[in-house]
Amino acid sequence: MQFELDEYDKENSALDIRVRQTKTNFTPVEPFGVRFTFEEKKVSIETRALLDTELIEEERIPMKDRIVGALRNGPATNAELQKLTGAGDGTVRNKLSELMQEGTVIADDGRPKTYRLAGQEVSLSSHLYRGNDSDDTSEKTVSVLFANPPGWLVKQLRVYREDPERHLKPLCAAVAAAILGDPDRAPEVEEDVRKEVRTQSDGDG
Repeated sequence: MQFELDEYDKENSALDIRVRQTKTNFTPVEPFGVRFTFEEKKVSIETRALLDTELIEEERIPMKDRIVGALRNGPATNAELQKLTGAGDGTVRNKLSELMQEGTVIADDGRPKTYRLAGQEVSLSSHLYRGNDSDDTSEKTVSVLFANPPGWLVKQLRVYREDPERHLKPLCAAVAAAILGDPDRAPEVEEDVRKEVRTQSDGDG
């Protein structure tokens, strides 16, 4: 078995652990959650169902399900979906095509092209960092993104804090993809990203 820390809820003294079964000669089991709640002279343990939005990076979950889970947090580009799922361009592109044929996903015009779940409302915030043809003139900056972080950023920040030096570049690439539409422009946002994560760390302290 493999155990991974998902989150510690300090206010409620609850620890969420993700459990994976890794034995290859066993029937594959989807990852599941376990919650430990600490009280005076008592520790409670209960299983916790993982939402599809929490299974985006799990390789045992079908890729189409992972893409759908990622899009539940809001519209995303191919590049952003690659960052969120860890899959390659061709894989994401093929699965998006299948999901569009099924009517599950819709592609919105724009550069880069964004994808969303059918029936999902397009909110102002979902286009804030990519730009559009509306009258929205909100400034597209790292500080704005961190001030109201979308679900994918919250998850990526959690991973980043586990090993900042290792995960800084992927974090910057994801932020660059969201703000500038190009993950390769990560160096342009790195200084601001460092500033924002440092500010958050100081606030937590």
